[in-house]
Parts: sequence; C-alpha cells; structure tokens
Amino acid sequence: MIIHSYRDCANILPRGVPGYSSDRFFCTNLRESDVMAGSTMERLSECVRLVAELENPAAIYVFGSCLSELIGDDIENGLAEAAEEISMPVIAVTSSGLDDISPKKVVDRHADLMYRAASAKAEPIPFSVNLIGFPPDGGEIAGILAAAGIEVNAGLSEKSPMPEWLKLPRGSLNAVLDKSLFSIIIEKMKNEHGIPTLEVPLPIGVSGTDDFFMGIAAHFKKNREMKEAIRDKRKAAAAAVSSRAEEWNGMKIAYNIGTEREYNHHITAKSGLCEVGFFRELNFDVTLLIQGSPEPRRRFLVSRQLREMGIDAGFDIFVDNVSMASALRKAKFNLVYCVEAMAEIVRPTKVPLIGLGSMRTGYGGCLFNLELIAKTLSGRRE
Repeated sequence: MIIHSYRDCANILPRGVPGYSSDRFFCTNLRESDVMAGSTMERLSECVRLVAELENPAAIYVFGSCLSELIGDDIENGLAEAAEEISMPVIAVTSSGLDDISPKKVVDRHADLMYRAASAKAEPIPFSVNLIGFPPDGGEIAGILAAAGIEVNAGLSEKSPMPEWLKLPRGSLNAVLDKSLFSIIIEKMKNEHGIPTLEVPLPIGVSGTDDFFMGIAAHFKKNREMKEAIRDKRKAAAAAVSSRAEEWNGMKIAYNIGTEREYNHHITAKSGLCEVGFFRELNFDVTLLIQGSPEPRRRFLVSRQLREMGIDAGFDIFVDNVSMASALRKAKFNLVYCVEAMAEIVRPTKVPLIGLGSMRTGYGGCLFNLELIAKTLSGRRE
C-alpha cells in the first residue's frame, strides 16, 4: 500500500488500521519542491517501481491524500503506465472526502478494490462456488458441499487475505447473503466472466442451514446428493432444536440493531437481520430494538422493510444507548441479543446478554448456539 502524500499525513493514516505493521505501508514523501516543480506523479511512479521490486506483492494499492487532491494529481490514469511496466495490478483508491458513507457502501467498495487485483483470464472451475460474505466456520460447510460434489473455490469474509480474493474469477457461482452488499463485483463478474450470483440465507439454525445448502445444490442440480450429504449432521441439530424450541416457547428476546456501525459482512447484510429466523425457529418472541430517530416516517420505513424481507416481528425504536435500558425494562425481556459494547447499559436491567455476531453457522454451529443460549439464560458464564 502506497500513500501519495507528505510524510506527516502518512504517519496518521495507518495507525487506525487493524493489524498495522510498518512493512505494509509505503509513502511517496512528497516535498514542497515536488509540488512546485509539478513532479509529484513522477515521484509516485518511481515509488511504485521500487515497492514492486523490493516486495513483489500480489497487487499495489495507492491511496491519495488531501495534498494530491488539492494539486489535482490524476492517480488512476497516471498509474496505468507503471502497472504495465511492472506487470502487476496497481490500483488507485480514491476517497469520498467528507461525504457520509454507509457501512454497506464501505463493504461493497472494499470488495471491488480487492477484486480489481484478480486476473481477467481465469478459467472457471465446474461445480465450484464462491462463498462471499459468510463467516469462517471451521470447515463444515466446505465438507458438506464437497460430499455433494461441489467445491468451495473461495470463502470470503471481511478478514480474508488477498490470495483468497484473487481466486474469485475461477468460481462458477457466487453465493451471497445480500446482493446489494456486493453489487459492484457481482456485476463485474457477470460481465467479465459470466459468473451468476445466487442469494442464499445465512446458514444458521436448521432451517437457515437447510435453505443454504439446498439453494446451492438446486443451482447445480445436485439435490439428491445434497440431501444425502446433510442427513446425519442435520438429524442431530434438528432434534436439539426441537427440544429447545419446546422449552423456550414464548420467551421474549430483544434483538438490537443500529447501535454501532458494522463492517462485518454477515452482520451488515440484510440490515443486520440475518439471524432473526434462528431465534424464531426456537420459538422466541422476537422484538427488534432499533436505535435511531423514532419519528413516524422512520417507523413507516422500518415496517415496510420488514414486510419486504418477510420478517414477522414487532419493533421499538430508541434514540440513544441510554434509552435502550428503559426499552428492555418496559417489555420484561428474557434475553437481549446486542453488541457487547452495550453490556454496561444492559447490566442494570438484569436481562441476560448474548453478543451480536456470536452465533455460529452450520449444523454443528447450531448445537454450539443452543448451548450458549442455555448457559446465558441460566446465568452461567463458563
């Protein structure tokens, strides 16, 4: 990664990046003399060549700065010659300045930047799928798909390394949680490689996991093989869910969204509501607690969105973090599913809390989730 700026600007930016290390960031170290002489782009080209020679990375990303924007450097077009010379993807990252940008747009743009480093000449692998936006699961999903004759070409989450993104053009199907979350790369892969995209549910709980596997299987016309592949794992999970659903029937859970900006793919997808179906499967009475403006227009839009998503759940809108405690007390909830950062707010209400995003996927994950919920309801913390 190259930051096209003066040194002090480059010192500020990387410190806010998770996993920061000095060998990941380089800087053109622009000087006043470069600006006055109009030689800033020559300095950038030289920096690109040096980084390619010394590091031999899979791709080089170049970030502009306030200074490069101010002097009007055309980074994107200016890098084309350098990229051809070093035979390596060189990708310009331009910003939106101070414009507000939603988490969904951040995820979409990040995916596009990663995809732009991929080869345009890849040959798709038959019966292979790119799982885009799904959390790592320890291998159960890949194992079941393989048993049905379907290969996972790439498994991509917000933490996936560059080599995994570079595999994308070799997949023969993209499976995503939310098409709007990855709209740019979906369109590019369709146009450039003819790769179709299938929207499937988060494989959480028995019902969600069934629909995930059978949806992918239907695309490849492998329904019979998939039913056989999931049979044993599904049986244990279904029996456990049935037992717990009877035990927890009618318990009230507050499902919180909107309290923090989330860039975790499976939480950002579907406005954070991917896991509602799992709690409904367990016969919980689900109420959505949504942080935001409680004005009538906002309530109307939330109601419409829930109808469009097929989610039958009541909701309450609260203004700020402190207001959440009163919302929890008012309805006498048995459980709250919210971000861990709300623990201090929730604790005085004595409503047991499970952290948003802590549920695991797959049939094996279903058994883990049931045990986590049971321990939380009983007040155990081990």
